[in-house]
Amino acid sequence: MTHRPCQSRGGFTWSRNPSAGKTRNQLVYMLFWRDARGKLYMVEQAFRPDEDRRFIAGELRRIRNNARVMRRALRIAA
Repeated sequence: MTHRPCQSRGGFTWSRNPSAGKTRNQLVYMLFWRDARGKLYMVEQAFRPDEDRRFIAGELRRIRNNARVMRRALRIAA
């Protein structure tokens, strides 16, 4: 897989970088979002390049849903 610059989807921005991991043999997905005050948050997850794409997609959905819940909690607390 190749590098994918930031793209916005549903209130989140995400990016994929194949060489950003601690070892060069990793795909790193980064998910960004801002709270109501404008503070930036980021979650990253590393995968092996030979990992099944369905597994990666499922994990990324789980991370996005967790981030959505956290974003709502931050909005309520503000």
